[in-house]
Amino acid sequence: RIDTPVSRPLHNNPWVNFDYSMWGPNGEALYNYPYEYNTTAALELLYNNGWYDTSIYPTFDDLYNAYINGDLEAAKGTQAGVIYPPGHEKAGQPLDPIKMYIRSDHEPRHQAGLALKAEMEKLGIPTDATEGPSSVCAPPVMRDRTYHIYTGGWGLGRFPLHFYALYTPIGIFEWGPNYPLIQDHELTYWAELEYPNCPDYDTAVQAAKECQRILIERCYGIWLYTSGGYVAYRKGWLGIVNEAGNGFMGPIEHLGLNAYHEDPSVDTIRWGLNQPPPTMLNPLFSQWVYEYEVIDRIFGGYGMMSWKPYDPSDPGHSPVHSDMPWYAVDWDRTTDDNGNDHIHIWIRDDITFHDGTPFTVHDINYTIYLILAYPDSWGYPDLAGVINSTIIHNDYYIEIIMNGASYWNVYVPGVMPLPKHIYEQISDHHGTWPGEAEGWTPEQVFIGIGAWKFVEMSDLEPGGYCLLEANPDFWLSVTLGEVDFVYSFDSGTPPQGGRYQIGLPDLVAVALAYGSSGYAPPDPNWNPGCDLAQPSGTIGLPDLVTVALHYGETWGEYTPPP
Repeated sequence: RIDTPVSRPLHNNPWVNFDYSMWGPNGEALYNYPYEYNTTAALELLYNNGWYDTSIYPTFDDLYNAYINGDLEAAKGTQAGVIYPPGHEKAGQPLDPIKMYIRSDHEPRHQAGLALKAEMEKLGIPTDATEGPSSVCAPPVMRDRTYHIYTGGWGLGRFPLHFYALYTPIGIFEWGPNYPLIQDHELTYWAELEYPNCPDYDTAVQAAKECQRILIERCYGIWLYTSGGYVAYRKGWLGIVNEAGNGFMGPIEHLGLNAYHEDPSVDTIRWGLNQPPPTMLNPLFSQWVYEYEVIDRIFGGYGMMSWKPYDPSDPGHSPVHSDMPWYAVDWDRTTDDNGNDHIHIWIRDDITFHDGTPFTVHDINYTIYLILAYPDSWGYPDLAGVINSTIIHNDYYIEIIMNGASYWNVYVPGVMPLPKHIYEQISDHHGTWPGEAEGWTPEQVFIGIGAWKFVEMSDLEPGGYCLLEANPDFWLSVTLGEVDFVYSFDSGTPPQGGRYQIGLPDLVAVALAYGSSGYAPPDPNWNPGCDLAQPSGTIGLPDLVTVALHYGETWGEYTPPP
């Protein structure tokens, strides 16, 4: 598909500029993309630019047949006959090859790159393609920029704030994401207005739509697809939290706390990752999402705040909006007379690291400055130049002073905390894990505040594993019968406590899914989050009774100390 450069379906509404979109919010064809894919027009364009089937130029069929029959020499010979047209500075010379870098460690991009290479070669366009993992492709693309085509791919967060970093000259830096080097004043204006200089939510949405319009109208890229896939789990598991557009991965922390097996003897969740094995498990330097699937479980996952599993993209405090507490019980944003935001973070006072050491804001403060000490750390671009200073009021209240004001600043300093009492003893945090070169072991450095404790891991090879065990001292425990996972803050100014409650929305959700089955193909009203009681795979009276028995109960209640 050809579409706008925002992630579907997570960012369907209101972020998508449907006036510049081929596809609607439900996958229906809108035909609003300004460049219709038309093979006749494409052939005419090629013909008008000298791509003829004559004795000088090879026929496309000759090249194609040589290519698919594996006669590479014939194919190369055919390509050699394609020359620059009259009037070109290299008129009469063979075409220079297109330098491609195709990522081999991400199969969707690998196949897309190979397909594009094959199509170009059918037309007689010579290619010089290098297939390889990030370590091979990143230096010539992101550092040296000696390439023509790269199969880029990005995982986006809850809000589509990527235009500034990916497409503006302000965001250009060595190894940075704007390797296309797009320089467009209007695009930069709107991208900065969306992030980082955003005054409010409505402005962000308008700016995102304008960025989409400019990128598409001026052909700065052709966004082929948002990758989609399927997640599956074995029959027998109950309480699976499954978010539209993200599957298990968006609400994985809630899922890990809520899921259980109908067979009491099954006490292990085996989580399979269908990507290459991690190159490192380092909370500072890892880059791949599947590396963080392990790291996040240990160190606290969501960071400062979580979000509604079934409504993640509406910024602001729940229950009206999407943001919910995680290690922070509450937060606030104020702006001083100099126009700088102050982000106030109050954390829970009942959290400990896996080794029993209390978690305080000193760990947050340390983590922020540790990230800023390493320009090659994964979180560095998010914090560098944005955070001005910090004020520690007490062990559970920290104030972050930002450079300037932005609607999104509240989401910046909520880092995944690292244990200061351990990491300050390490001189160099690079390596497969922090401190590897200094003799530190995974058991010593994989100490977090997350719901899962590190036990052991095999070599980072296909078929390898990492064994984690449930943290018995984790601060949150879900009551059976919860479905929608919506937290309600107490009224008043921050810091406020709050709670989850099993109520009418949970009961209605099960009622709407009543009678449905998850067996392939699943019923249209199937909702795995409502499958709470055995038998698994169907939603019926036992599930409804489970919610009814716990109706009105609260859980996850917390009141901040005075």
